[in-house]
Amino acid sequence: PPGPPPSLPPPTPSPTPISTPTASTRNPVTSLQVLVLAPTRELAVQIHDVITTIGKYTAHVKIGLFIGGLSLTADGAAAKSCHIAVGTPGRVSDLISRDLLSTAAIRLLILDEADKLMDGGFRPQLNAIIATLPERKQTLALSATYPPELASAVTMYMRSPVHVRLNAGAPTLDGVSQFYSVVHAKTVFETNE
Repeated sequence: PPGPPPSLPPPTPSPTPISTPTASTRNPVTSLQVLVLAPTRELAVQIHDVITTIGKYTAHVKIGLFIGGLSLTADGAAAKSCHIAVGTPGRVSDLISRDLLSTAAIRLLILDEADKLMDGGFRPQLNAIIATLPERKQTLALSATYPPELASAVTMYMRSPVHVRLNAGAPTLDGVSQFYSVVHAKTVFETNE
């Protein structure tokens, strides 16, 4: 059975909006600006699906999924035109090393399930990826469990980090009620056109 839904931060916490073409712009902005790394293909697919669902209401934002088992040729083509990339460290590192994925314009790095990404097996790939990123970027490290050793490990990838915990002494889900409301797209996203 699938696990809980993935966290939902990627499009929201960007320090500046994602640059995309507008109706008055003839040259499309196709640079990769947000990179989301997840430890497993399944989680990367879930995150990609959530961002794609939200992104369909945002004109011109392209989201790429980069996980093992897919065509390198197709990934290379997708990498040239996406604004948000979601992937696993192995595939993303491979694409960067082959010059198929440019990280020069990244403004936001999200490490989802950071506790798993900090495990020894991912560390070399993570270090290789982060070494290619611009120095000035926002980095978010997200994890359901955030022990002190994780905070220490992710701090090496950040400048002036701020650690936010809902309740450091207790599990987050105790006493939390979850609910949802169905909102029809026409109700929320009416246009004047």
